[in-house]
Amino acid sequence: MRKPIDPNRKITQVADPEFYRLSDHFFKYLLAKEEHADLCQDFTKAVVDHLPLAFRSSEARDFSSISYSNVELYRDNAKEKAGFLDVAVITDTGVTFDIEVQTYRDQNLLQREFLYFSRLYGMQHVKGKSYGELKAVEIVNLLDYNFFQEETPYHTFSEVRHSATSKVITDLQILHFIEIPKFERMQDQKKQQKVAMSRLDRWLQYLTCSDPKEVLAFAKSDEIFGKVLEAEKMYINNKELMRKYYEENRDGYWEGVIANAKAEGIAIGEAKAKAEGIAEGIAIGEAKAKAEAKAEERKNLLAAARNLLAEGMDRIKVQQVTQLTDAEMASIC
Repeated sequence: MRKPIDPNRKITQVADPEFYRLSDHFFKYLLAKEEHADLCQDFTKAVVDHLPLAFRSSEARDFSSISYSNVELYRDNAKEKAGFLDVAVITDTGVTFDIEVQTYRDQNLLQREFLYFSRLYGMQHVKGKSYGELKAVEIVNLLDYNFFQEETPYHTFSEVRHSATSKVITDLQILHFIEIPKFERMQDQKKQQKVAMSRLDRWLQYLTCSDPKEVLAFAKSDEIFGKVLEAEKMYINNKELMRKYYEENRDGYWEGVIANAKAEGIAIGEAKAKAEGIAEGIAIGEAKAKAEAKAEERKNLLAAARNLLAEGMDRIKVQQVTQLTDAEMASIC
């Protein structure tokens, strides 16, 4: 998980390891702007080509251009909740790619993404179009944490398979999981073993800036990455863009910490009380679950508030963000 951005540590040159390239604001600047379509196409192609050939459909594999799609998800009626994607593109072969960056653990990641998939897939079904004409939707998750605790490759994916034969039923729905911490460990191993890097490895090497010298050296001989560094240079030299970068990474980081603290507190409390509830009875167990979950949540929020204050955030702002009571705020030295 990312660390807080130090607003006093000014970024003045490209390939600075302190510059957080997975920042939502910068990532969209780099890959979601029309003038950077060639960069987005190269990244998308790198993700697809990283899969073994047998797992790639010809439509997902053989595209030669992309066009940007609306990042606001279609709603059938006003009561439906709005949804906004990070980067959405459609290839010239009709496949939709939604590229999402997640910098802190989201307990509801899969639920949210199945909603994204259903809307992106359903948007294709317009009057006069048959079901057979509907194309695949692939969601690419760039995760700055380990989604799977098992020792898996840094890039894995899910697809729909038959439970008895393990044969793929359809390739219309694919979720990619790219776990940054696992990539960083893998990169160290590849260097030791002198294994060649894939195109996706190169992209992640840049986004994490785990080896600034190699990023700079590679960009000299690669047109796409030369343009990537030029785009980064324009971004860090733009005062307004950098103001938004610092603002987003200050507030967004702690919003993530607080959301995570709430979710973990509830999960821990429920787990404890449910274990006791088996012996004491379901009703008592459920009551304890609620009480312990609430207590754990408040404890985590108090810890988050202390961190916010230590980072220099105003006490009033801290209380607004954490929703702590006056008494709870007063208990914090």
